[in-house]
Amino acid sequence: MNFQETVGQIDLKKLFDQARIFEKTPDPEGLYRYLLIIFGLLFIISFYLKYLSKDKDKFEQKAYLRTATLFLFTSITGAILVLLRWQSMPYVGSRLVQLFLLVIFVFWGLDILWYKLKVIPRQKQALAKKERFEKYLPKPKRKKQT
Repeated sequence: MNFQETVGQIDLKKLFDQARIFEKTPDPEGLYRYLLIIFGLLFIISFYLKYLSKDKDKFEQKAYLRTATLFLFTSITGAILVLLRWQSMPYVGSRLVQLFLLVIFVFWGLDILWYKLKVIPRQKQALAKKERFEKYLPKPKRKKQT
């Protein structure tokens, strides 16, 4: 089965069918194998983000590391869930658990986005204000060496 035939199988009505979501042991054949490609890319991107974070300031570095942790967690957990589905493990390999992983990914991603858009600018502003204040403070005297 090639990629075009596989994409032709996607039916959006099935995506929200409760019987399919709550099925305890779904069929191990299907589109889930393509999830391994996505999880593999997330795994590689997580290490790339960790590498890129070394060149950033401490606030941006923290955001990069948070994103890398999100991608690493999602890729490893997702690959394990795909393996469990391939092994036809009841409940653990179900679509509901994969949907739960997607919900965690979305909320965690929104938390990182909030940190990047709201928290980092405030922290940078507070640091600049502190540096401006400390610029005018007297420097501590050096002790004489004898």
